[in-house]
Amino acid sequence: MSGLAQQRTDPATVRAVVLPVAGRPAGTPSGVAALPGPAAGAGPAADRRAGRPPLVLALPALLAAAVALLPMIYLAVRATERGLGEVAEVLLRDRTAALVLRSLGLAATVTAACLVIGVSLA
Repeated sequence: MSGLAQQRTDPATVRAVVLPVAGRPAGTPSGVAALPGPAAGAGPAADRRAGRPPLVLALPALLAAAVALLPMIYLAVRATERGLGEVAEVLLRDRTAALVLRSLGLAATVTAACLVIGVSLA
């Protein structure tokens, strides 16, 4: 042998490394999409968890959503204390319409700015 020792390997212990090429895994015929999923033999537990986020992420997300909803719940409770007639009267005021339009304009401006910044940095 010339400097490099040739070694026989057992095919059962060899693992292939598959690298993505042009958006599809190597060895995938053109026109065939490779779908991600649990590893072969992972069992039914992996199938059930496939669509769920980890608990470590879900709990803080639920807590943040609850905190974000608290002011809206408070406003709904306070608004209905005097009855639905008073709610309709307040919602139909000119000042309320101006505030709603201003809020929608701000939301649209922030969304557009985030799109511009996000697309330019991508």
